Amino acid sequence: MELSTGLTLADYTEQEIFTPLGMHNTSWNFSKLNQSNLASPHTTVDNTLSSIPFYELATWPDGGLRSSAFDMARFLAAVMNEGVLASRKSDIKILEPDSVIQMLTPSQNGFGVFWYSGWLWNYGGKDHILIGHNGAEVGYFSYLLFNPKDNVGVILLANTDRGDKIESIEELIKDLFEATQVW
Repeated sequence: MELSTGLTLADYTEQEIFTPLGMHNTSWNFSKLNQSNLASPHTTVDNTLSSIPFYELATWPDGGLRSSAFDMARFLAAVMNEGVLASRKSDIKILEPDSVIQMLTPSQNGFGVFWYSGWLWNYGGKDHILIGHNGAEVGYFSYLLFNPKDNVGVILLANTDRGDKIESIEELIKDLFEATQVW
């Protein structure tokens, strides 16, 4: 990235994605965020949920992005709309449609660039193939998922470990998608 653009990944995403989309509560750099707006991370120690200090990752590009649900919704909406965030004022283009297709096209085992394109979820009484990304670090986990057929997305951000709660998390996501269904 730095060789082709002359910018670090953090600077490039700030300039080309976060700022144009109005993602004011998103950064790879903890010090650039208003800490009073951040949810403190929690983990389970001896069956007790405990707050842990904020931390940054040495391998920050693989899980160190901090963002609000609103900001991530803006990003997901742009991806779902071929790289354009539609707005009442004006459309904001962050990606070319061909780039979005390349990002979402699986290259190996359902994985593309950043996205997984083969999650099978059953909700509303039928199977749906979802595209998305998830991640987890100590004290946090997240899901960005969308159904390209229905053009509906769901974002789930949490300030605790996923741990053994994966089934209840998947049920919550299923409930969120079901809530979007037109009956």
